[in-house]
Amino acid sequence: MSLPSRRAFLATTGSIAAVAAAGCTSLVDAPGDAEPTLTPPAENPIESVAGSAPQYRVDARNAGVTSDGPDDEPRLAWVHERDEAAGPLCTLADGTLFVGDDAGTVAALDAATGEQAWRYDLGGTVRSAPAVHAGRVVVGTHRGDYSYDGEYAVVALDAETGEQAWRGTLRESASVASPTLTDDLALVPTGGGGIRAFGLADGAERWRVPASPGTWTTPAVVDGIAYCGERAVEATTGDVVRDGPTRNAPTAVVDGVVYAGGASMGAFDADTGQERWRVDPPADYYVVGSPVVTADTVFAPVHEEVSDASGDDSLLALDRSDGTVQWRTALPSFVPQWAPFTVAGGAVYVGGAGLRALDADSGEERWSVASEFSFGQPLAADGVLFATAGRYVCAFA
Repeated sequence: MSLPSRRAFLATTGSIAAVAAAGCTSLVDAPGDAEPTLTPPAENPIESVAGSAPQYRVDARNAGVTSDGPDDEPRLAWVHERDEAAGPLCTLADGTLFVGDDAGTVAALDAATGEQAWRYDLGGTVRSAPAVHAGRVVVGTHRGDYSYDGEYAVVALDAETGEQAWRGTLRESASVASPTLTDDLALVPTGGGGIRAFGLADGAERWRVPASPGTWTTPAVVDGIAYCGERAVEATTGDVVRDGPTRNAPTAVVDGVVYAGGASMGAFDADTGQERWRVDPPADYYVVGSPVVTADTVFAPVHEEVSDASGDDSLLALDRSDGTVQWRTALPSFVPQWAPFTVAGGAVYVGGAGLRALDADSGEERWSVASEFSFGQPLAADGVLFATAGRYVCAFA
């Protein structure tokens, strides 16, 4: 199935995306040409955070759905300031928030207060989500530019102390995408759709699958199989179960169906690879980032690829059974590299230039928070919304 032409596509997204001024508030930023700042609130309403989202897109399936977020327009609860810009992705496990930054450090923060428990210097920039499992925090890092000349590594830290457990060098050009953790393995995406597996406990390399041109992406792991688009690999051995296009966007696997973006948004049978449905955006539009899959809906970010970076961005809600478009909403401040949105409790929370919450059923805006900061992908859990913004890590409740 194809979406409308570019003109019709923009007309429909524009009609839905009007922002209601009554639902928009602003964070306290510096006036004029001064560097914007976030002021910590006088009172913090958060007592504890019990939710969990320990990996990119919540868990190894990459489904992207968490527990409830804030019901109403939230207030800033706490602010943690970093030395450099925080990475766009954070994860949550056992009441602790894990986040990296451009200075090459990973920190563990108390999710209820923002207080730092530990901090470790990896020696390279962190732009992906730290993955947490079985007492390990695993994160990719790099030095230099994002090219074949850069130095790439994967590092495992003790989740309680922050001490380094092991470090693996990725000699080939590697992805800045987040690793996926299984019971005893860390699956690390490498350039062009390859995967390398390291023992979670000791860091020993168990296997590697060569790159398949077309993607740099976080694999999804379900029932012992790792999926990168239409490619399926046995997670314990690295044996290729089924080869196919890896696609240029992370993959989600839910209830025996693989959902993957790229030049189109497709749904495939996890066992056979047979296509169930496909949605083709207009020319020059791409499904970027990972889809989020709920019981009834697939949410997919769409970006227009133009040379001057002024392309239009939007979020699609597709019927999970057949790919029918339920709604589409323009997102003029979208950050296409990271597709910063998550779904929780009937709402879609979107980062970018400020924060906004959309109704998951209709796409209508519930509330928005204006800011000079560009927010990373929000994380919602236990009625709290976490997000990075410049050098800050924030919690809203």
